[in-house]
Amino acid sequence: MITINLVPPGYKRELKLFSVFLAIKNIVSLALIGIITVAMGLMTAKVFLQNYFSHLITSTTLNAASNSRFANNEIRTLKQELTTIQGIQTEYIPWSQLLLELSGQISGGIIITDLNISSNGQAELSGVAKTRDDLLQFHDRLVGSGLTAEFTIPLVTKLQREDVNFRFPLTIKIPHPRTP
Repeated sequence: MITINLVPPGYKRELKLFSVFLAIKNIVSLALIGIITVAMGLMTAKVFLQNYFSHLITSTTLNAASNSRFANNEIRTLKQELTTIQGIQTEYIPWSQLLLELSGQISGGIIITDLNISSNGQAELSGVAKTRDDLLQFHDRLVGSGLTAEFTIPLVTKLQREDVNFRFPLTIKIPHPRTP
């Protein structure tokens, strides 16, 4: 088959440039339509995000106010508890130290069966001593140690020679409470 070229070369070149121009125009038009679509999407997202941000700021401000009230109540409660604890600490009496010192005065012949001490120092001590001499030595040790004020052993108790059951009131010198 023979091709007949009836179109002159200048017109042919012009047609070729026109087709390139149309292709570029179509590509630019599609790109422009795509850019416009993306811009519309971004504008919609911007409006949505601005509304969400406004709502978030409003709710956060309200929550911050209620949270601050809650925090203030918590702080007030904590302060009251700390004040109570401080009051307890100022009234604290170091009983363990007192009992350690008292147990250091007990000899082998003495068995303490009961010790009642009130916070003002009034106490009642009862127990069993092997002999009267053990009881008298225990009495002298207690008074000599400075733990107790002078106290008397009942005469009936002093008259027993062995297995002396004793019960006597005494005043214990309670150490001053610690200051925090």
